[in-house]
Amino acid sequence: MLKKGKKKFKKVSIGTAQFGSKYGATNKKKIIFNDIKKIFSSAKKDQILNFDTAQDYGNAENIIGKFSKRTNFKITTKFNKKSFDLEKSIYNLKNVPECVMFHSLEDYIDKKFRSRIIKFCKIYKIKDVGISLYYNDLKYLKKVDKSISTFQIPLNILDQRFLFNQNFINLVKKNKIKLEARSVFLQGFLFKKPSYVFNKFKVSKNFSTIIMKILKKNKISLAELSYSWVYSNKMINKVVVGLNSYNHYLSLKKFKFLNKKDLILIKKSYSHSKNIDQVFGFTNSNI
Repeated sequence: MLKKGKKKFKKVSIGTAQFGSKYGATNKKKIIFNDIKKIFSSAKKDQILNFDTAQDYGNAENIIGKFSKRTNFKITTKFNKKSFDLEKSIYNLKNVPECVMFHSLEDYIDKKFRSRIIKFCKIYKIKDVGISLYYNDLKYLKKVDKSISTFQIPLNILDQRFLFNQNFINLVKKNKIKLEARSVFLQGFLFKKPSYVFNKFKVSKNFSTIIMKILKKNKISLAELSYSWVYSNKMINKVVVGLNSYNHYLSLKKFKFLNKKDLILIKKSYSHSKNIDQVFGFTNSNI
């Protein structure tokens, strides 16, 4: 049986890549401005206060700035070496971000760039500094300095690699680092028919069979199952949810949560989809 009752939004962070650009492997357009207005209005009423953006997401920061002034929205923004201007972001957002992230481990490793980010964060009293990680980063991620408080990782029902990497988990626990999940819907692929997705990503027969049984029993979509599984994970502090329309936001509100038995079954039967990186054409798993 699915859990019923009051919907949970505490962990949700609205991803804004599609506010300012055509983002995602299955998405071909930006969200229309009227839908964005409705999303901000509804999010405030629903107490969804977290927003995730980046200086690279087109004019997303400017759009957020139209709605964030004199609000208690909590904004995370990301920078890379080519597009770092924190003062510009603060001006565009009309708000000081709660968290600033390096857009990749490569950006963090650059000592000069790292010093610039940390210096600006101290000036503007930004306490949370994080790194947006990709799976292949684990080869090089051995330690982080004390300034890092957050990691953002790709995580969904078909890609649980970070949580199965014990060295990564040990690093997180040792440094008391908060975890945020993104790519919960696998760039929109999980809204497609399960049979198409399982074939596309070469999901093992055993895992796909178990997933199908859970979907049919609970009468939910693959996207809903993935969201429920990620949200229910106690290690995850925030779940970044990318939206492509206001209707997408409304559907999120209707999502239900799996029971503990199904969640345990998913964990026990998980088998990583071997060609996720190849499907997206990435050598460093940039999803």
